[in-house]
Parts: sequence; C-alpha cells; structure tokens
Amino acid sequence: LRVHDNAILHAAAQAIQNNAADEVLPCYCLDPRHFQLTEHNSPKTHLFRARFLLESVNDLKQQLRAIGSDLLVVVGKPEEVIPELQPQHVLASEEPTWEEAQVARRLSRRLSGGANLETLWQYSLYHMDDIPYNRPDLSNFPDGFTSFRNKVENGNHCTVRALLPTPRAGTLPLPNSLPDGINFVPTVDDLPLPEAVHERYTTAAAGEQEARKDVSMPTFKGGERAALKRLDYYLWKSDLLSTYFDTRNGMLGGDYSTKLSCWLAHGCISPRKIHSECQRYEQERVCNKSTYWVTFELLWRDFLRFFCVKHGSRVFLVGGAKSVEKSWINDANSVERWKSGNTGMPLVDANMRELAATGFQSNRGRQNVASYFTCLLYTSPSPRDS
Repeated sequence: LRVHDNAILHAAAQAIQNNAADEVLPCYCLDPRHFQLTEHNSPKTHLFRARFLLESVNDLKQQLRAIGSDLLVVVGKPEEVIPELQPQHVLASEEPTWEEAQVARRLSRRLSGGANLETLWQYSLYHMDDIPYNRPDLSNFPDGFTSFRNKVENGNHCTVRALLPTPRAGTLPLPNSLPDGINFVPTVDDLPLPEAVHERYTTAAAGEQEARKDVSMPTFKGGERAALKRLDYYLWKSDLLSTYFDTRNGMLGGDYSTKLSCWLAHGCISPRKIHSECQRYEQERVCNKSTYWVTFELLWRDFLRFFCVKHGSRVFLVGGAKSVEKSWINDANSVERWKSGNTGMPLVDANMRELAATGFQSNRGRQNVASYFTCLLYTSPSPRDS
C-alpha cells in the first residue's frame, strides 16, 4: 500500500515503457474473509486494524491519483473480483503463508483469455532470490536466526537491493473505459465486520483519547505519507535513531522505539526505504550500535518470513513447525481473563488493557503477555516426565 519501492507498480510502468502493455488498472480487494470470526470466535480484524487499513487504502488511492492513475477498491474475494475485470496480465505480491497462497492459486485458475498471474516478492529487506538458500522452498534455510544473520551479513553472500523508483506522472495510464466503482472510497460501513466489532468501531472514536492512559503515545494513522512522516521524525527531526538500542525495550511513551511496525505490516513503507535512510543517517549524522540495530530488527523480520516459506502451514499448527507435542489446559475463563486484562498480574494486565484501548502493545509487552499466556495454559510435565 505505497507508491515508493513498489515492485508491482515498477513492473507495470516498465511494461508500458516497453510497449508490452497499453494500460494499467491498480486494484485492491478488501477480502471479506479477513474480517470474519475465527473458529475460536475471535475477529481476524478488529477495530484499530480495520481503521488503519482503510486509511492506508485511501491514502494509496490519493497517491496514485496524484500521478494520473487511480485505485479500484472492491469489497470482495480476489479470485472473484479480478477475473470479472478481464485482465490480460495480473501482477500481485508473492505471499508464502497458507491462506494467501490459496487465494493466489484460486485466482490463477479462474483467469481466462490467456491471462496469467505473476507474483513478485517485495516483503523483505533482502530479496528472497538473493539469499543463499534453495529456491523456491528454502529447504536448507536454518531454523535459528544467528546462522541466517551470519551468512547474509558476514559471508558477502548477498546485498540489499537498491530502492525501486517511484512511478512518475503519466507512467501508469488508466484504461479509457473505467469500472463503475472507480470512485468508491470505502468506510467502515462497507466492511463485513462482526457486529460487536462494528458497534465498537462506531462508538470508540469519541472516547478513545480518554481510554488512553499513556497520553504521550501517538495515535497511528494509516498510509504511506504517515509512515514516511514517522520515519523522518524518528531519524532526522529528533535524532532518536542514535539511541534506539538503549531505549528500544521501553513500554511507555511514543519515542522509545521506531513505531514503524504497523506501517511495515501493511506495506505502507518499504524495509529497504528504512534501511536506506538509516544508512544515510549513518553517513550524515552518526554511526553506532543503535543505528545498526534497526537494520538488525528488519533482519529478524526477514528471518521469520523466510521461516514461513520453509515450513508452510505447519507454523500455524498447535505443535508448531517442529510438531512438538505439549499438554494444554482448555480453560476458557483463564483465556478471557488474560484477554480482558484481569489476571491479577499488574504487568500483564496493563499491557493487555493498552492493547484493548489503543490497538498497540510494545515489543517487550508482547513478549511478556505471550509468555504468561503459554505458561498459564501449559500443563507442565511431572518431575518424572522431565
């Protein structure tokens, strides 16, 4: 959901330049399946993420319009929406995880008239084609982060690719005949959210600031422009990057960490853009452990995504990628107390209440509440079993 460093827009502009295509219609599907309840009766997309996503989509639409293009936004399944547009060629992001891969396969099967689906990798700092492991399944990818880090950083095996250029005005010409819904700008009422989430969405905005106990914590707004503004603030306006390593494990306030994760997760900012700006900061301001550590965190992000490529749907199973068998307590009351921040453990409860009130939780907070949750519901083996 950005125009900078976007492999899809770059490939489309290149196709126009090389006379391999005459027109480009950017399209984004708000897939109803992303807003349903899971089998555990939890919403896949809750209040804050729904709002952030809408802001991000609408920001991209404005960005594309500024260069003479547009964005067709449709509430529907990609494998149903896109074939109806009768495309000659479809460009989409390559996604390795199970649900997204299933959608891509269904879409590919339903395209007609000689059209085909081409997926482009653009999630990570290091491109998947550049890391020194077997493609396409990464069967020899390590299960430990340190081995991966050492190989890509110290062995001169791969480098971070340069940023792709942002499309210029006129490089993505629209079709002469546009779909009827081209002017559609979605709101929360257009999303198939569960009723309880929708009700909370419509009533939470007025009281949201009152619910925020940490008043110095910023309110996150979706979109590429907001992401770039945050990056500029954290590096150039405040010099906070220079002390990141020392402050990154904080829990209160807006400046102890970059806060870029929500924009990264929605594709509003490229990891290569962050890396590029950090490198420029090191050249123009200061180079130290803190300035490197943001890239280190992006490398962790890469590792986890490549880990998913290797292990596929197993990462979502109860036993995890290694099929480890554990005994778990099925205690709905304990789960509900954890979710609502009523465990009686002040640190756990404060973090869970922050999540409910703001949609955000610090990295250190997430580690603590997740650890507490798994220990709470895990049946420890007896001394003899140990």
